Amino acid sequence: MHALWGLDVNNYVTISAYAYAALQRTNLSVVEVPISDSDFIRSAYYGGRVTPRIASWHSEEFDRMHEAWYAAIERDDQDTQKQLWAQIKQSQDYYLDLDVNSLYPWSMAQNLPTGEHRYMTADELANPPWREKHFFAEVNYVPPSDLCEPVLPKRREDERLSWDLLPGNGIFSWPDLLVAINAGYQLHFVRGIIWDTSGTPWLPFVEKGVAAKQAAADKCGRDAAKGTLNSASGKLGERRKDDHHEIVRSKAELKHFQGTHHWNDFSPLSPESIIVTGTKPNPDAVKCERPWHHAALVTALGRMRLYDIRDAVDPSRRDISKVAAYQDTDSLFYHAKHLDKLGPYIGSELGQLSNDLCKNGEPEQLIVGFEIIAPKNYRIITVIEPGGRVPKDAIKRNDGTVCYITCKAIPSDLWTLEKAEAFFARSEEHTSELQSHSFISY
Repeated sequence: MHALWGLDVNNYVTISAYAYAALQRTNLSVVEVPISDSDFIRSAYYGGRVTPRIASWHSEEFDRMHEAWYAAIERDDQDTQKQLWAQIKQSQDYYLDLDVNSLYPWSMAQNLPTGEHRYMTADELANPPWREKHFFAEVNYVPPSDLCEPVLPKRREDERLSWDLLPGNGIFSWPDLLVAINAGYQLHFVRGIIWDTSGTPWLPFVEKGVAAKQAAADKCGRDAAKGTLNSASGKLGERRKDDHHEIVRSKAELKHFQGTHHWNDFSPLSPESIIVTGTKPNPDAVKCERPWHHAALVTALGRMRLYDIRDAVDPSRRDISKVAAYQDTDSLFYHAKHLDKLGPYIGSELGQLSNDLCKNGEPEQLIVGFEIIAPKNYRIITVIEPGGRVPKDAIKRNDGTVCYITCKAIPSDLWTLEKAEAFFARSEEHTSELQSHSFISY
């Protein structure tokens, strides 16, 4: 990592702080947005979407062979297991957890605005330059009434988001607006800001990070490179803070910090060092510290990527039988019957889809059942390719299947099979309600 960016990890409190320093080393010419326009852009900054769409499902094909599958595992009959595995695969009656490879690093590597921005003209508001220039705009919108789910959220006074198919007003980046138009929204542009120049300012950073991840000699190195890549986009959109943190290892360094900051606090880091916190004088005299326009576009381009993938299966966005059962920020649960449509998107490159349940040399797994309670709260049941071992983060069930639990409220290492089963057993009323309602969370 030091050879890659010339930065000593020991000088940074968090990996995200290290990532932003690496970004600054990569490109120092990105123009930051003046504080006078930062609130407008901040209003167009939305995070990843988590959307449960199907509350529960089980594979009819696997149900028919379940007893035979279990019996074959009990007597360690590999030949029968392979036959049954091939039967499930051929039936395509299973789901896959498809993960977009490094979604936000992929977005960061795309074309982004450079230079100074200006206000959109009347002609540009009437005929927006889609995909030709980057812009953010305030719009009045009218959604179609027959969508499976809304595309544009409403930002309430308390900064929380609400979702409906009623007319509204909001500030959005062009990718979100283009997705809305393709879904049938009617838009009236009120005002906007636009950039006349663009480029790929973060492409060198992404390429270096990917190369470091691929060249890493061990898991520690891969995780460090991956963490640096994945946390960088979040630092682009971090709110400007007056507080500054620094690791201090000597009296001389402490004296220097006190000479350039108003002292606030400190905490011990090790026997030889402390983390000090201070405020720089005259914080309002500088521009905002983060290029929020890039942060907003990185997340918006990521969302548009997922919509592009979904549109390959259902361009109308109105066929509930073709939706992804569950969509997270960078992943989708899709039925295997749609694999022919998703084929062009599947691969190992940035922005392509891979099966999240068979990465890093793990045996392939097929989802044969799931219950989805709410965003970030679900259980999936899988079967593992014959000869494969049960992964460490899974629960081996007594019926020859494997259980994965994701619960936002409870750390996964506190789950036992009994607790998991009880949690999902008492959710029947809630899951039946979900069958007829789709909702989105950030």
